[in-house]
Order: sequence, then C-alpha cells, then structure tokens
Amino acid sequence: MMNETKMQNYHITEQTIVHRVRDILSREEVRSMHFAFNSFPAGACEDASILLGIILEKYSFGDYQVCYGKKGDTTHAWLSSAGRFIDITIDQFTEAKKINECIFMVEPETQMHYGYVIMYRETLDEAKAGINYLEFFKILKYVEVSLDEELNS
Repeated sequence: MMNETKMQNYHITEQTIVHRVRDILSREEVRSMHFAFNSFPAGACEDASILLGIILEKYSFGDYQVCYGKKGDTTHAWLSSAGRFIDITIDQFTEAKKINECIFMVEPETQMHYGYVIMYRETLDEAKAGINYLEFFKILKYVEVSLDEELNS
C-alpha cells in the first residue's frame, strides 16, 4: 500500500490509474490467474470494470457505477462516474490504435455508449456483491501491489 506521505507528495490522476490498471491487467501473470481474464480484454469487461472501480475508489476519485449495455446480441460493461464513461475493454470491439481515446472518455452521460444501449446500472457495492470467485480477489491484490510498486518507484 502506498503510504499517505508518499501519496500526498505524488500527484496521481484518475487517468494515470486507469491506464496503469489497464496495462497491468494485460500482463500474462493476470491472464493465467483465471479464465475470466485469459483473453483480456475480450470477455473481461464486467470483472475489469469492477476491479478498476474498486481501485479508483481506493484512491478517492469518486463514486462509480457499473453500466451494463447491449448492442444486438452483444453485451458489454463499463464504469460511469460524474458524467464520464471509463471503459478499459472497449478495444475488444474497436481498432487497437484508438485505445487511448476509448479508455477514458469524457462525454455526456447518455443511454448509449459506442452503440451499446444501457440496460441497467449498479453501484460498485452491488456489482462487487456479485463476484463469486476467489481468484478475482487474488487478481485485485496483484493489481493493487503492482500499481503501488509502480507509483512508489
């Protein structure tokens, strides 16, 4: 864990955390921890969004909701907070070269996101209550430790 003195002296932005968590989740170590992440970002949108929300709340960046959307037969999940959508798995549906545009989007909250109609939203606490596998918490711990090491280096 990052100590408070170090955290006060280090300007950490929400966007920095978002990008670093995304990079950590892309590591082979994470992909091998549970099948939900073995093809990250494909198929990991809900779990990755919940994990990211937990970490962002740890750093006091605000309150987050998990949005669940549908486009045709395809479902998707991402974070929403204070009028923004934060989506670290959108590149499974779009060109990789656009990933930086897609990860952190400031846009008016509408009922659509990249063509996905929002079916419902959950608070982060409601979404966390649905996590039913131990490996999620092992992955969360791995990401937290890795992120703290990066921010303290």
